[in-house]
Amino acid sequence: MTYVRGGRAWVGVGVFATTLAVALAQPQPRPVAPPSPSKPPAPVVKPAAKAMVKPVAKPAAKPAQPSKPPPPPAPPACSASDFGMSLLPTESDIKCDDEWNNCTGEILVAARNCTSEFQSLVRVEIYEGARKSQVLEYSPAPIVPPQTVWREGIPWSAPAELDLEVFFRPPGQVSGEQSSRVHVRVTHKALAAAQASCAQCDGTWGRFGVNKVAACNCKTKDAGKECLDGEDCEGYCMFVRYDTSGREHGVCSETQKLTGCHTLIYKGASKETPVVPPPKKRPSCVD
Repeated sequence: MTYVRGGRAWVGVGVFATTLAVALAQPQPRPVAPPSPSKPPAPVVKPAAKAMVKPVAKPAAKPAQPSKPPPPPAPPACSASDFGMSLLPTESDIKCDDEWNNCTGEILVAARNCTSEFQSLVRVEIYEGARKSQVLEYSPAPIVPPQTVWREGIPWSAPAELDLEVFFRPPGQVSGEQSSRVHVRVTHKALAAAQASCAQCDGTWGRFGVNKVAACNCKTKDAGKECLDGEDCEGYCMFVRYDTSGREHGVCSETQKLTGCHTLIYKGASKETPVVPPPKKRPSCVD
């Protein structure tokens, strides 16, 4: 039902109620729940990286050091006849490298103070035969109490028979100097053994090759034997002639080492194909 008032239309109550009833009869949309917040994705755990283990470098091997000679034994206790410094005769050995170079060694000195006073050792004189070869002066001078032993190693690098004279005096004095003398030996046992072995092969000991290395040049047992190859001899195959097929012929050398220039047949020559006419042989120098 419609009413008109003041130029405006008004809908009656009945129609409004009917419209409302129809609207309520329609299915109402259900409220949509807000979406629940999505859970954050689980963090991806990466496997722990393996620690890089650096290889530990092994310490470089130290070069072998030459063994130091043991200290000389002490001189015997002083007797009633001893006076001054009692010296002990000693023997020491030197060492060298494989080529008999860079030799090192020591003269071993041992002295016991057989006086009743302190003594200052002022110098040592070294004699090779009648010739004075070295004088060692000590500053400050070592002081040796009564009945005690003084030891000293003096560098020396060659075999020798030596006499040592030790000079001493009471500390603080400039006069009253005394001395004691002793014979000592410095040996080279390894070299002596090598030279003895050289004598057994009727060889010559000397320095050979470009580097002049000390060695033994032994006589060969097949000297003069005919050879066709350097492999046929203890030493060298010395060229003599070519045969008609161009093959080399020679004789074995008298020694294992050669010096100077020679015409040689080399190792493996017999396996090579001969050349006709053969080439001219040229000398080779084998210093």
